[in-house]
Amino acid sequence: MHEEKISSFKEEPGTTTPCWTKYHKVCIVDDDVYSAGEERIEDCQHLICQEEEMIPKSKIHVPCSAPFMMVAGLGCVYLHDEEMNFCSAQRHCSSLSAELAVPEDFGILQQYALAHIENNVWVGVKARQWLNGRPVTMEEWGPRDPDGEEDDCARLFLEGSLHFLADTSCGRAFLFLCQRIAPQAESNMEPM
Repeated sequence: MHEEKISSFKEEPGTTTPCWTKYHKVCIVDDDVYSAGEERIEDCQHLICQEEEMIPKSKIHVPCSAPFMMVAGLGCVYLHDEEMNFCSAQRHCSSLSAELAVPEDFGILQQYALAHIENNVWVGVKARQWLNGRPVTMEEWGPRDPDGEEDDCARLFLEGSLHFLADTSCGRAFLFLCQRIAPQAESNMEPM
């Protein structure tokens, strides 16, 4: 028998419970056992068993390679050209070791959008907060938003000469922007 630590993606990150099991170096979720490298889909994203913990596949550092492009100030991004609903878009990004875009600086996302996005593109906003937990600011919302349900998702849309966020049903289909965590020393940087 091996002493292992069991964690749940739904609990607070880093929370583990020691237990005795016949399994070694695995992830145990809802009574299912996953070996290192095995994946499961939960809450619109791919999770992978790594170092005895199920982590979002988007948190694994991978090179910024095609179809992704390194963009100054925004990182490694990919504008997918097929419309999907929010959950399918997030799952697709996750399958590419990415997630729907969550910019550190919304102004840089707006600059990128002017050059590359016509209208209506999913980004990483659900229930009026970014997927990293940061609430959406009033400056990021369009002039008439948010105006929908509390659990709506958000898309970038063009208002005048800038893109802003607009809340809408997560079931609608739009193009989407994936963002990948990549090492900072990547050299295929595209200027704004």
